[in-house]
Amino acid sequence: MLGSKIFLFILLTFNPLEVEQCCLQNLSVWHNPINSSAWGLKSFNSTLDPQSFGPFDIGEIHILCDQYHILSYFGKGLIKNLVNLTKLSVSGCSFETIAPGAFVNLVQVTDLVITYTELNEVVAGAFDGLPKLKNLNLDNNKLVRIEQQAFNSLDKLSFVNLNQNMLDRMRREWFGSSMSSITTFFIQKNLLKEIPQGMFLGWSNLKSVNLDYNQISVIHSRAFEDIAPTIENLGLHHNHLKNLSLNSFSSNARIDVLRISANLFNYVPESFLMGATIKYLYVHGNPLRCSCLDKINMLATNKGGMMVDYPSDPYILRQCKSDYVPVCVVPKRFDESCFEEVDEEVTKYFFSYLRKIGWDRNPREKCAMFDVL
Repeated sequence: MLGSKIFLFILLTFNPLEVEQCCLQNLSVWHNPINSSAWGLKSFNSTLDPQSFGPFDIGEIHILCDQYHILSYFGKGLIKNLVNLTKLSVSGCSFETIAPGAFVNLVQVTDLVITYTELNEVVAGAFDGLPKLKNLNLDNNKLVRIEQQAFNSLDKLSFVNLNQNMLDRMRREWFGSSMSSITTFFIQKNLLKEIPQGMFLGWSNLKSVNLDYNQISVIHSRAFEDIAPTIENLGLHHNHLKNLSLNSFSSNARIDVLRISANLFNYVPESFLMGATIKYLYVHGNPLRCSCLDKINMLATNKGGMMVDYPSDPYILRQCKSDYVPVCVVPKRFDESCFEEVDEEVTKYFFSYLRKIGWDRNPREKCAMFDVL
């Protein structure tokens, strides 16, 4: 006798000529941890619903596509009325969008993963029908566009992962009322150029933000204002930043871990270091003047924090921390004072020296940012 719930791994075949009706054919369950036997459900039209699975109470569905098993259209009502479904994942499929109303009456789903697909846009209404969704993972797709209010109906949303897409901008209008419940937001390895003014206004529970590996050169005023009293983790590693202003944060900002490593900083403003309370500050891989590096260390320590040279990852330590890798630059006209101004000559000298070191591409990206010089 089977248990009350089964977890399904599904292969789908789809006839791409039938885009209008989007018939799913030859549904086959190829892994079932409760009962090792496999079975097939054949030739049902348009939807995954309770009738698709007979007497079985479905708790999880994992849809895996490959060159022989494709899903090229995620249509309206594709998955519906599976009232005990809690987790749904879709991977490797060729659909480019999700139609409004694709999910209907999935009242217990808390986790949705859509990854390694051709998904390039998220339209408003795409995630309606998921009233309890907490964790949304859309990483490793081809997203270039997200409509306003696309996530508005997800007022229980806590975790959002948009990593490794092709988004060149962020908009708070994507989220509507859902922003107030989000605690973790990942959008690393995209094409972001800036963080808009007031981007995180209303994100009162946000504690962890990862913006690593973008092309951010500007953080506008009030960008991080009004988020949780303490930011546990703020990742800005490997961007194009040259300056950082307290105006982008609340006046008494508290940050447990701030990663501004591998940017283009020649200095970090004293006003920021004095105004914010930072426990662990990562600044490695920046073309810092040595006098400014000393000042950063002093100010961080005086406020009870710590400047961290490198992450604890032993591979990064081995590649980035050695006698051959500079941590700062002494200008030709040496001065013990830290002048808070951008010095392109210092920046060019720092990176020209780094390029002479014989290392492969991957650790270089971990150690410093090379892609604009």
